[in-house]
Amino acid sequence: MQHHIFFEVLATFSDDEPGWETIMLGCLVMRAVDAWLKIGPIEINVDPSAVATQVKLEELSGTTLSTEIDAKTTDALRQILLTLPAAPDRHAKHIEAPLYAYGLLLEEDGHWGLAADVYHTIAEAFFTASSLTSADFAAAAHAYRKEAWALRSAQQYDRAKIAYRTAIRLARKAGDEEVWIRARLGLASMARVRGNLPAAQRILTKLLAVCETISRDVATRVRPDILHEQAALFADQDRSVEALSTYYEAYESSRNSTSKEFILTDIGICALHLGFLRMAKDALDTVVLTGMYGRARQSAIIHLMLVAVFEGDQTEFERRRAQWQPQYCSALTNAYARFFIARGLERFATTREALSAYADAVDFAERAGIHMAQFEALKELERLKQSTNVRGATTTARPLPRSLMPISDILSQLHSSALLNAEH
Repeated sequence: MQHHIFFEVLATFSDDEPGWETIMLGCLVMRAVDAWLKIGPIEINVDPSAVATQVKLEELSGTTLSTEIDAKTTDALRQILLTLPAAPDRHAKHIEAPLYAYGLLLEEDGHWGLAADVYHTIAEAFFTASSLTSADFAAAAHAYRKEAWALRSAQQYDRAKIAYRTAIRLARKAGDEEVWIRARLGLASMARVRGNLPAAQRILTKLLAVCETISRDVATRVRPDILHEQAALFADQDRSVEALSTYYEAYESSRNSTSKEFILTDIGICALHLGFLRMAKDALDTVVLTGMYGRARQSAIIHLMLVAVFEGDQTEFERRRAQWQPQYCSALTNAYARFFIARGLERFATTREALSAYADAVDFAERAGIHMAQFEALKELERLKQSTNVRGATTTARPLPRSLMPISDILSQLHSSALLNAEH
């Protein structure tokens, strides 16, 4: 059954639960898209399902929806339905933009599986054309890469790998260097997250070499993201000084505001691991207060929770814990959120509560396939089991920082390692 994921998600809702109606309408609109791809733009005007869905969307537009996301989603779905009969033919390029807008809203609402289904529909739609051009192959490759990203976030790693590989194959056929590189970069990131650091490094080394041979414009766009992933790999290898320097290089060279938001988040996280709490708080607070992408803000929030643990600030820890919204987070972020909560409970609550939280963190990370987080949580669980402390058990955090420099001062000096060497 096409779009079965919508029915799976709907099964988790009650009929009167907020968001249920917009997901149901989303399913109906996607079925209307399927009909449009089969019968064409003229006949869709009289398709009973499409007409009924349009009527329901118009009814909803006059009501107060439960969230701003629901209102935006309803507008996006209406735009899709308006596009179908107006298109001159059944080519996917006519529905590509409104479907992407809908997929991004699903991502923002944490419905990664639904977003993946939408992107898969876009990709497959390009193969309905009677004759395929290189532009069609490139567009389909981009959609498969977006599908892979959403599948990763939904913890469906095997399907994500297939989608990435499909994107790579189609990008090669289309001669699209950027999509090819970004799909390969996605495989590197997934390998790193799942603990296969050597495989990740092999891909990144090759991609950095490729950047020296491709067009300058493409290299300028993709190299900051490759550096971002390389810095994350350094961080996972406990090479924090190299990671921080590489994050900064990626941040300075990136021209994409969304990428810069994620890089700034990782600068804060890396500074935290180095013990620069002031720098970490400045970077992470900036993302929380000014960031436009919910996923980056949530990552910043959970790490500010860990900053509060290091500083012994229980009120701030609970405040940040209350701001954590797992439905808007990737599996990786949620795995570490559970781990940080366990760290906080170890410091501020009882050993029994901390043990339970560590066990929960281990179980979640194992089920999600986040092996690095699983290992870290398991190590702390075993340590605490051997501890006799009942309250305020010592954490394994790095010593509190001696540096109180603001982020602007530290970033301006990162080109030289003298500052970091002096601090350590």
